Amino acid sequence: MKIKGTGIAACIVSFIVLLIAGYLAIGFYYQDGFAAGTFINGLYCTGMRVEEVNEQLISCYEDPGFTITFADGTSQVLMLSDVGGSVDYKSALQKIKDRQTPLFWGISLLSTASETTKLLPVITVDETAFTQVVSALPQVVAEETCKREVALQLTGEDGYTLIHTKQHILDTDRAIAESMQAMQNGEQSISLEMAGLYEDPELTAKEQELIDYAGEISAFLNFTISIDLGDQTIAIGHPELSFLLQTSEDPLTLLRDENGSFLWDSELIAAFAETFADTYSTYGKSREFVTSSGESVTIDAGTYGSEIDADALNAFLQEAIPARCDQTYVPEYTREAYVRGVDDIGGHYIEIDLTGQTLYYYKDHTLVLSTPVVTGNLLRHRETPPGAYYIYLKQQNRTLKGPNYSAHVNYWMPIKKGIGIHDALWRDEFGGDIYETDGSHGCINTPLEAMEILYEQTEVGVPVILYE
Repeated sequence: MKIKGTGIAACIVSFIVLLIAGYLAIGFYYQDGFAAGTFINGLYCTGMRVEEVNEQLISCYEDPGFTITFADGTSQVLMLSDVGGSVDYKSALQKIKDRQTPLFWGISLLSTASETTKLLPVITVDETAFTQVVSALPQVVAEETCKREVALQLTGEDGYTLIHTKQHILDTDRAIAESMQAMQNGEQSISLEMAGLYEDPELTAKEQELIDYAGEISAFLNFTISIDLGDQTIAIGHPELSFLLQTSEDPLTLLRDENGSFLWDSELIAAFAETFADTYSTYGKSREFVTSSGESVTIDAGTYGSEIDADALNAFLQEAIPARCDQTYVPEYTREAYVRGVDDIGGHYIEIDLTGQTLYYYKDHTLVLSTPVVTGNLLRHRETPPGAYYIYLKQQNRTLKGPNYSAHVNYWMPIKKGIGIHDALWRDEFGGDIYETDGSHGCINTPLEAMEILYEQTEVGVPVILYE
């Protein structure tokens, strides 16, 4: 019995020795690698050497890019590959490895809190490459090539305008240095504005004087005269008013009165009124017109259109402009169209396609009537003249007379001298090519039923557009 107990004890001792030896062997196995249960950036690193883990983490790295935002709100994204950059985890991995004790691998294995670590890489950027790339960005190039000045200019589009580019200037060298440092620190963006990398250089006394002068002009011209044309309102503000001031031989040097106020030039105001009236008058001018077929055609000048009274406009401006306050003016007209405005045809008109021999009548932009017609005889050179006209009279039971003819019509709506729109009971057919050989003396012959509608629904002044 004693011998048997001794054998069991010996076995137990041997087992313990083997267990300790095995544990120590595993500990020595982890001597050059990470301890059991080590996870880094989701990678299982147990037993792996620092170099192996570093290589795998580098291969898995996804470059998020580095965004540089400029003061104007635009931005550029740089990738590490653009600037000769690289990432490395070695030093951080070595620190983790140095903190671990290989012989405690069992504790690490049994621990419910196995080491899981999130590491950021050390980012290295090639300074020369980074400088070249950033220096070539369009925003930086624009900053470097921008002419820095304080100047006053006069242009037709903007009037008197201060050119002040000697402000908010990017310090390119600092921008490059701080952007590179931010990228290497692992940051994903930098706002050059928020980083204080724009600066305002000190101005000379002459430059400041010019800025003050431009401010005076701007304040003096800070009002608007609005011309109400009906379908649109034209604003006469700073740009237009700039050209109505009295100047010396140098247009940038304005004349002042004894109180120091700038002076208006009455002759320039009169010329402006004349030009404005001519520009926005439609009488005697050709115009673009979209036909019922959707085609855009040029309509010849006829008798229809508006004509702004330039003298009345000038009289108003001579008083309103020196008053320097916001005002609205409705022009007076020497000739007024049915609709007031640049588009004075509006949505109520008669359209006549001379080639298609069709009359269309629109009211409130809606097609009310479409009918075939017969216009002037081409063979006898009595063509109906194309152009923009209007109904200037309405009569019933009129007898039309001319050389060798007399014809009674029920409805008569003249548009140009002896040419008008009327019914023609002597015709059985309308449209087609009748007008080429058997057309009218120039009038627009229209079926009686259509004339009844036209006569009832139209009025004097309604435009009539004729085109080929």
